[in-house]
Amino acid sequence: MPRVMSATQVRMHFGDVMRRVAETGEPVIVERAGKPRVAVVPLSDYERLRELETAEVRPRNRAALDWLDRWLSTPDEMGDNWWESFERELREHPVTLGEST
Repeated sequence: MPRVMSATQVRMHFGDVMRRVAETGEPVIVERAGKPRVAVVPLSDYERLRELETAEVRPRNRAALDWLDRWLSTPDEMGDNWWESFERELREHPVTLGEST
């Protein structure tokens, strides 16, 4: 179970917190007013999380970009219904833009 510390404790002992997290690999949950706000995690955990986020979003974006590329390559084949086709494709394959929160 991760260690829980107040924001004040972390601020006063940040060097120790960093060292402990880096050496043990155990995250520290930082609370403010008794509520968890952030976590101090090892860099390797953070990098793995970013890779997972990218891997999850990439296939959907790739599918949308492939469809758009096909459409741009042959717009005349879709005639006047290109917008309806584009909207239908987006509904069937929603694209989530990468967000960092």
